[in-house]
Amino acid sequence: MKQEFFRLKLRVITLAIAVVVCAASSVVCADTLVIERDGEEVSIEGEFLLEARDKSILFEGTDGQLHIFTADRIVSLDKGVEKTPPMNHDELGQSLLADLPDGFRIHSTKNYVIAYKTELEFAQWIEDLYEKRLFKEFQKFGRTKLRNGLTDSRFPLAVVVFGSRPEYDRYVVRELGTEPGSMIAHYSQLTNRVAMYDLTFDLGDGGKKRRLKDVLKKPEAIPMVTTIIHEGTHQLMFNRGMQTRLADAPLWLNEGIANWFETPDPDNGIGWHRPGLVNDHRMAQLRRYIPNRPANSLETLIASDERFRGEGAFDAYAESWALMHFLLNRNTKKTRRYVKAISNKPPGVKVSAATRLEEFKEHFGELDRLDKAFLIYVKKLR
Repeated sequence: MKQEFFRLKLRVITLAIAVVVCAASSVVCADTLVIERDGEEVSIEGEFLLEARDKSILFEGTDGQLHIFTADRIVSLDKGVEKTPPMNHDELGQSLLADLPDGFRIHSTKNYVIAYKTELEFAQWIEDLYEKRLFKEFQKFGRTKLRNGLTDSRFPLAVVVFGSRPEYDRYVVRELGTEPGSMIAHYSQLTNRVAMYDLTFDLGDGGKKRRLKDVLKKPEAIPMVTTIIHEGTHQLMFNRGMQTRLADAPLWLNEGIANWFETPDPDNGIGWHRPGLVNDHRMAQLRRYIPNRPANSLETLIASDERFRGEGAFDAYAESWALMHFLLNRNTKKTRRYVKAISNKPPGVKVSAATRLEEFKEHFGELDRLDKAFLIYVKKLR
């Protein structure tokens, strides 16, 4: 999610000056937006969220997608008195099929709509992983760690599974405007979808598929499951009230919670069991980082998202995981209040580094003392 996050942040900052937030003003929530697309007028049903000084707007469709439109593309905005209800499972499924290439089918569960262009077995594995495990564990996380600090999702949760890596790569370029690189799955705050490809597809073996149960036994399945759980956790965070899409929330918190959930369990039949385990991959990276760790490492992690860019990104992810592990287990009540405060941030409002630090200190105290306790905790992790 990292590349998309920074790309979105640059776009959202342009909306950050003199925004008009629907819920916090006398503006009545929009019902219908008509825009210009490729020379034609297109109508989008949903909800107006905010407007910038340059008259560009942020609009949420009934399918859960967020749209940022510049003023020159807006034909009309009909602000209806009543909000348009979000799509149900069937409607979202049809919307996905209309938006995706030919060949997709729909597999719906209680909370998810899975569009897949592969074998049903893989879609059912995603159901087992997301619906039967991750969703329930996230609910438990909200009940035990956050004390019911979660809301119900307004939309069915959309998952898109491509049949091969090349198909997924083309989708990434279309959706994110960037090359996928090593990405094998991602969550987009704009589309509100988790997208991935069927990793049983072996491009190095003449395009033949391996049986899923055989793939999950292999060492290369570990990063596969890790990434799919990680991105699914991002989706739950933004749909269950833990964070607001396009809000300027600390990336260390966002990634720290996803890292808390992601740890795979190769001995489990579906590859994952529960969150909160020691993440061996992140732990190994952290141990390599600690000997040369700067004294202000915690401060730079909290104050800015810069460390998640470039060569130091792996260190930032590892430290975010460890800090989240520490705070959730040793400072649970303070963490609960901090997460709640961050969840209330509106979209499109830039937060300074100084403000981020002050918000953190308000809940956890001075960094020097916390950092000492944090390092002691990390050294005891096994």
